[in-house]
Amino acid sequence: MADKKIWVIGEVLVGKLDNGLGQLITKARQIKNADHKVVAIIPLGDDLKINDYQSAQYFGADEVIYLTSPEAINADDYILSNTLTTLAKTEQPDTILFSATPLARSWAPKLQYNLQTALTADALDFYYEDSLLVQVKPSYGDKILAEIVSPTARPQMATARPGTFEAVTVDEPTKDIRKIKVADLIEPKSQFIESIVTKNVATKQSVTTADLIFAVGRGVKKERSIAKLHEIAHYLGAAVGATRPMAEKPGFDHSDQIGQSGSMVSPKLLINLGISGSMQYVAGIKGAKQVISINTNENAPVFEQSDFVKVGDALSFIDDLHAKLLDK
Repeated sequence: MADKKIWVIGEVLVGKLDNGLGQLITKARQIKNADHKVVAIIPLGDDLKINDYQSAQYFGADEVIYLTSPEAINADDYILSNTLTTLAKTEQPDTILFSATPLARSWAPKLQYNLQTALTADALDFYYEDSLLVQVKPSYGDKILAEIVSPTARPQMATARPGTFEAVTVDEPTKDIRKIKVADLIEPKSQFIESIVTKNVATKQSVTTADLIFAVGRGVKKERSIAKLHEIAHYLGAAVGATRPMAEKPGFDHSDQIGQSGSMVSPKLLINLGISGSMQYVAGIKGAKQVISINTNENAPVFEQSDFVKVGDALSFIDDLHAKLLDK
């Protein structure tokens, strides 16, 4: 019997491979059945050196497929979705997993429509019951966890939030490597477009990949304090995250939100500033290696999840740190 393929779709942006690829390959290896084969698929341009992305071969995938093209193809939804559609109709994967990045949230539904199958978005866990992929995701305002299956639709498709799973490398790299030209899969009338990334996007650290994260809650409402924190983060190469209420404030967007309805994070150090610590937020920081929390409320729930705590004013902490690092 032929192997059933679990596809894990990677993403290259600003010359970096998305961390979600390794996380999903690791999860796929952990849950796969004996007849499953894990395949990593990475779209990139011919001008990018594939050697730069060989880290993708150290997560234990059974096969790695590089989709090559004259330009990086992440930038064009039409090209990537149609390329993956053509390849999927040929390869017949049983399961397709995406990391729920902004780009993948656009590709995945287009691929789902083209293949006329089902798609679960923002899953927090996966496991197989025989041949069925059980996709676990929050529902009803993150108050319950729903288990979703696709009894007949194939391939089974889902996206998972970056940082949900741990990426574990292996000693021996994947030896089964294929390079497929996009032009061999889609009609020539498709036009490649240049991927343009602004300086801010290119230099801004993502909460899903940063080793150091400053996270702010309602206790940090002053715009000047938030601006200072962004300056500190830029100086230190850190990211600035936010709780759900703060993610709606000026200076933040949904990509900065930490928690069950945002991103799951796993930095080496997380510094919580003025965050009480709702259940949804705490669920999103469980992967952090060390947590420091500063809050004026000595009974703040987030303290229970912290390695070091300080009962005090987060605004003063920001002012003091800014003065020591930048006010010279």
